[in-house]
Amino acid sequence: MKTLEELREEIDEIDTELHNLLERRIKIGQEVATAKKVNSGFNLRPGREAQILRRLISRSTPPLSATSIYRIWREILSANLNQQTQINAAVYLPSRDYYNLAQDYCGSSSKIIEFSMFEEVLDQITKGEAHIGMVPGFWDNLDGRCWDKFVEVSEENGLKVISLVPMIKRQGATKSLVMIAKQKAEETGDDSSLFAIKGEIGEAYNDVIDLGPDCNWKLAVVDGYTESLKVPEGTACLHIGNFANLISAS
Repeated sequence: MKTLEELREEIDEIDTELHNLLERRIKIGQEVATAKKVNSGFNLRPGREAQILRRLISRSTPPLSATSIYRIWREILSANLNQQTQINAAVYLPSRDYYNLAQDYCGSSSKIIEFSMFEEVLDQITKGEAHIGMVPGFWDNLDGRCWDKFVEVSEENGLKVISLVPMIKRQGATKSLVMIAKQKAEETGDDSSLFAIKGEIGEAYNDVIDLGPDCNWKLAVVDGYTESLKVPEGTACLHIGNFANLISAS
């Protein structure tokens, strides 16, 4: 049986190995940044991040939980991305619960800039003053007029929903954030698509979100990654985003 001192020495060795691997990962990330400039690739890769987290969580065994994996790798992924370019996140966070979700995603590397109105976040993204926006999810039963406004400005300004935060299912969780940016989401192999519909809804969707009596649009969540949707004649339909489905924490 190993002594306590021997066990501690072994832990120190593992910590050193982990630190060396992290530094190696950051250096590779810097090479990726150079390759992106050559190939004009997007810096934001929430689809790629979802694929990484799915793979790691699927191979993890107790007592290392999916939530722990998520928090550890979100910090790693954020640090790596911010080595490539400093990420500014414009956020509308009505309560502390939402701030905690944003902080978990952004880690300590990205700059979180809080705004008091949903529309201010849209303005920041539209003007290019922030790379990403994070706002309360469309399932959170907040003022639907916010999402009605998003639909009205999204097509003209190239705004899309590209991810949900957090990326994992959490037992008892009632809050979520939606990430928006001036780019399309990547296909991950397990996705949903989001459409805004005005008029008759003639097809069965995963979920139809009624934004309220004062809103012109309804939101429809559709299985799979697609940018087009068949709707009845006379119905307006706009594609407003795609996102990776939440990862099961079980």
